[in-house]
Amino acid sequence: MTVTRTSLLFQLRTGANDATWREFVAVYQPLIRQTARQRGVPASDIDDIVQDVLVQVLRSISSFRYQRTRGRFRNWLRRITINKIHDARRRRSDTNFLEDPGEIPDNTGEDHWEREFRSRLVRCALWAVQRESEVRTWTCFAEHALKRRTAADVARELSLSENAVYVNCSRVLSRVRGFCARYGEDLAHGPCAVSE
Repeated sequence: MTVTRTSLLFQLRTGANDATWREFVAVYQPLIRQTARQRGVPASDIDDIVQDVLVQVLRSISSFRYQRTRGRFRNWLRRITINKIHDARRRRSDTNFLEDPGEIPDNTGEDHWEREFRSRLVRCALWAVQRESEVRTWTCFAEHALKRRTAADVARELSLSENAVYVNCSRVLSRVRGFCARYGEDLAHGPCAVSE
């Protein structure tokens, strides 16, 4: 399965533990919020939409089956999000929502959703890996790979060899890529490419 990691979906199906649910929410909640905002949902109603979507995921995850021809898990989640926005719009008799969804610029399409997902996933991966890394190991990666400083400068500053900087960067990058691969993303290619 080259989508949201099989183990995460399995854990959600069989009763997620707190860590699994927090990981799921950290990756997907910002996408749901942003889509609601961009679709004209008033700020006061966004939390309700997010909650409705997450409750629907919990209710429906047991029946979700990956079918390559029908798309990825996140596409299914996007469809739930849009449906919940439309449901909320229909339930409301006032004009808090924009009247005509056609008036909303379509920056919430699948391409936008995919770009935002990838961007958020990389941020979550970096945050998760940083929390689990030793300070010196992370500093090598942050300074050399993210800030694009030379390995020689970083090595001198940290009293390490250049090779140690490269090894530490490689270790961190491998863990970041592994985190993203669990969600079906290859960080060596595409708009969120991360390289050594």
